[in-house]
Amino acid sequence: MSRIMEERKHGECAAYGLMFWAVFVIMGMSAPSSFATVNTGVFSPRGIGGGGGMYVLSISPYDEGLMFLVTDMGGAYRSEDGGERWELIHYTQGFRFMQFSTPPVFFKDRIYWRSGKTALRVSTDQGRSWPKVDGMPWGKEAILHLTAIPGSPDVLLVGTKGGLWRTDDDCATWKIVLDRQTTETVILGEVLCAMADPDVVARSRDRGQTWTTSPVVVDGRAIKGHPAMGLTGAVSEKGSLMVASLHKFGIIRSTDQGSSWALAHSPYGGENHLVMAPGQIDVVYAAQTGSNVNINLLRSIDGGQSWSPSFRMADFARKYGWKANVEPTWIQDSLKWSYLISPKGFAVNPRKPEEAFLVTQGELYRTRDGGETWHPRMATEVAVGPEKSAHYQSIGLEVTSAWGYHFDPHHPARHYITYTDIGFARSPDSGKSWQWTAQGSPWRNTFYDLAIDPDVSDVLYAAVSARHDIPHHSNLSVTKSGYRGHQGGVVRSTDGGLSWQVPYKPGSSSGLPKQVCTTVLLDPKSPTDRRILYAGIYGEGDDDEAGVYKSVDGGTSWAKISPGPGVAPNLHIYRLRMHPKSGNLYCLITGLRSKNNYFTAPGGVWKSTDGGETWKPISSGVNLVWWTTNFAWDPENEDVMYVSAGSSEGHWMQGGIYKTTDGGGSWAHVLTDEMIQKAARGESYEQTMAVALHPQNSRLVYAGTSRNGLLYSQDGGATWRHYSEFPAATVQSINFDPADMTRIIVTTFGQGVFEGPYLPQ
Repeated sequence: MSRIMEERKHGECAAYGLMFWAVFVIMGMSAPSSFATVNTGVFSPRGIGGGGGMYVLSISPYDEGLMFLVTDMGGAYRSEDGGERWELIHYTQGFRFMQFSTPPVFFKDRIYWRSGKTALRVSTDQGRSWPKVDGMPWGKEAILHLTAIPGSPDVLLVGTKGGLWRTDDDCATWKIVLDRQTTETVILGEVLCAMADPDVVARSRDRGQTWTTSPVVVDGRAIKGHPAMGLTGAVSEKGSLMVASLHKFGIIRSTDQGSSWALAHSPYGGENHLVMAPGQIDVVYAAQTGSNVNINLLRSIDGGQSWSPSFRMADFARKYGWKANVEPTWIQDSLKWSYLISPKGFAVNPRKPEEAFLVTQGELYRTRDGGETWHPRMATEVAVGPEKSAHYQSIGLEVTSAWGYHFDPHHPARHYITYTDIGFARSPDSGKSWQWTAQGSPWRNTFYDLAIDPDVSDVLYAAVSARHDIPHHSNLSVTKSGYRGHQGGVVRSTDGGLSWQVPYKPGSSSGLPKQVCTTVLLDPKSPTDRRILYAGIYGEGDDDEAGVYKSVDGGTSWAKISPGPGVAPNLHIYRLRMHPKSGNLYCLITGLRSKNNYFTAPGGVWKSTDGGETWKPISSGVNLVWWTTNFAWDPENEDVMYVSAGSSEGHWMQGGIYKTTDGGGSWAHVLTDEMIQKAARGESYEQTMAVALHPQNSRLVYAGTSRNGLLYSQDGGATWRHYSEFPAATVQSINFDPADMTRIIVTTFGQGVFEGPYLPQ
């Protein structure tokens, strides 16, 4: 018998909430240690829906319609109406990079959830706010699973690598009750069961206070060396059923609380996530998760004795001669993505067992007939225009990165979003509905930049690439010359972004090299039939062809500007812009990350006053050069410029916003990492990714950060405030609607696009 090994008394659980600027403390819980706010709905999402990794679906057994899911970049999302609408849980609640999280567990009056690897959070308001529970006894050990055992009192079990912890007094005290790693715990009436290391079944008959163990015996043979990957179970008037998956063995089932098992399905195909609705023992689901080889959702309707595939996309079904039962999303129709079922990416509605949800690397599906048919639920499809073409309205599930939001000057209701991973989307109705329209571009992953011809309707140019996420840390590494995933170029549209073509021969002597292209610029003063364009090719200039290129014939032919801006090996050109009044060119070169992650080759800002023939650096010797991310100047006075920068290895605490008022002769660090931390009451290490000036007030400056959301200054950068109502942590760009300058549209890294008031109300 494994009895209580240790008892430790810790301080009271933190269960605080901070709404706006008021702090309230729940009796018996400790006070908050950091600022946090909830998503107030001031900002509304825009976009086509989906397109990013979604994971860890969960549905409340108590609150009708309450659901949660998480993403790898954006954080956590909640729905109150069964997935009809979703909202991003405010980043200050602590949910970032949640793809490896456990599902939350529910009591009638509160919910517990893991954040990060080791932190435990609690919500008493249906998941709007999530204060951290302090004083956890497992220290740096990762939380592997949670179990809620309702009753009097309620019991919470927390499984870690080192063992199983128990509390029955709202986290005031904890006991380690099993000194070994376990799977999730299932509740079979009065008996709790879990699979435990090494190769045993653990049972408790006193609500988890004490446990006994016995070998895993399958068809009369003790099984060793096949750890349990998943476990589920339920009870009904028919009896009990427990189903487990064993690594490199198969699915096993037990009807006697784990005393004996029978092999139900083999061989093991990655069935890591097993799910049963409570109160019945007939229907069991086994999801093959996290693999692009084994992508089945298996279903049994006879208590695990036989299994068949329940989620059958057309290509997958055709391969095996099955009948398809999944209505494709726009991602399947347009992007032709393969798919995999995300870790913990399947959930059955405990209140409606015939309803279930499944998430992939980009999509959300729902069944309402017990897995017989599946339908997309990541956006609302609508028919738009005389041709009744399919467009998509956001339901709040915006889960990918966007680099910019663009307004067509010839068609005020036509808006564009330049995306990572899904490329490009077009709206004909001021952002209400969207259509994916990157077709024709040979490089569809990322549309980094967009240039709209100001005089010729429907002509657009885009900088596109197969390499994504520049200028974020992971993609500041060296370019792989010739690698297909590092190709790109400039594409042109003559039908308002409905389709795209490459206007030159890629890789030819008169064209652009087939290499990452991050920026494109159109000279508005050039002849309309011979447009002058500039493009930035991203690389190091050693075995590649990085640099600034110029076209004088609307992109049909290109020539490299030599010598151009930057000094090898850092030719990581990210932005080219032309001052609207002077016509001078500016080039921003972002960071270069070496193999040991250090930034030793400076970039910065360069300027040309002669159409790109010659360039001079205007930020040399300033700390911003190590990881420059964006810039903006006063439209009336180009001597006034703001540059955003990140803090990098070897250059800590040098991120933020820099300002010059003399054209780069001198620079002031007007927003430091410490200032961001103080204003946002958040994290100090920063990668400030965006800066923008309001078009009608150049003293109103916005700063977009990677960890602390959105900040603004109303006095030209002298003082800064945190825009606490903005829900996303990582800002990519701040854009202004020409039709209403009291509104801003903010693009993010992993959380889509948001629209809201230009200043807090």
